[in-house]
Amino acid sequence: MGRKIFIDELTWDEFTKGKYDTALLPIGTIECHGKVLPLGTDTYIATAVAVLTARKCETALVMPPLYYSFTGATSSLGGAISVPMSIQAIFLKHLIKNLWEQGFNKIILISIHGPNNIAIPMVVREIFEEYKIPALFFNPYKIATKYSSDIPWLEHTLLMASLKVLNKEHLMENLKNLKTEKSVPLPASLANIFEKGGVIGYYYTDVTQHLPQRENIKIEEGYKILNEIVNELMDLIKNLDIYVKYVIEKYHRAKG
Repeated sequence: MGRKIFIDELTWDEFTKGKYDTALLPIGTIECHGKVLPLGTDTYIATAVAVLTARKCETALVMPPLYYSFTGATSSLGGAISVPMSIQAIFLKHLIKNLWEQGFNKIILISIHGPNNIAIPMVVREIFEEYKIPALFFNPYKIATKYSSDIPWLEHTLLMASLKVLNKEHLMENLKNLKTEKSVPLPASLANIFEKGGVIGYYYTDVTQHLPQRENIKIEEGYKILNEIVNELMDLIKNLDIYVKYVIEKYHRAKG
């Protein structure tokens, strides 16, 4: 049996005697992911990345996953639990500051959820401006999309492997023998706005518009991609360690 990697599983004695300096915070959402994927899909994938990384990084702990984010376009489909980005940002900044004060000088926020590409970068920039805390946002899709441009196939595949990592195989039953389905297209005007680089608020009008089903899902492919993601994150942690030391020397010690 390996070491405990979730902070909530440690006793006070184990935590205070341990040498932990890396906090891995999975951030997901509760929202529709097509007809058959769990509502917690984004959270499960981010958590699996954190778990696999903590197994390689002995000074890392996985924080309890955050299941609530701004859901955005899926809010119209049911099953979405959304919080405003402004509230999410305030909460995350307080959490990051507390982790830093607990001795975690490498704080990594992990999320694949689309709207978090807006919310979390704002948080990590503002927490640095306010407290000179160099928290890092990492989106595993930056690595994963090198292996496929078919996002539905990619997310199904990553989810299958992630459920295995998290011992949630019982959720795989709905993912067997899937048939590829077409999604109802977005309005042409909206698609044209996105094509030209525009950003605008919108809702999905059909469940197939967010993660239509894909066939030929292979868990082995998911493991392969997850491992590549973790290898990249481990390299990021090394660079973050160097940068954190620079920030502490330049700003925190100078101030003290």
